[in-house]
Amino acid sequence: MNKEETRFFERKAFLIDFKSFTQVMQELLDDSTLEIEEDYPTLSMYSEGYDTIYEQDEIMERIGAHLKTNIIACCLYYDLEVIYFVSDKR
Repeated sequence: MNKEETRFFERKAFLIDFKSFTQVMQELLDDSTLEIEEDYPTLSMYSEGYDTIYEQDEIMERIGAHLKTNIIACCLYYDLEVIYFVSDKR
């Protein structure tokens, strides 16, 4: 990065496709009915088995614990069916 450019900053990002992400979350929560809620503007998952919705903040916390890092943001790309998780680490 250009040393004179100070408006951008570097962070570590993790990219995962929807299918793999769903599998990871199902394993972490021991819930095979967990699915991404694709009608929501933010990351959300629904468990049919427990009739529970998991919101973005809780999901980011669980993924961060799984990756042993602090996740500070996530971004969904529905067209590509991928999710970026951004860590506070460089």
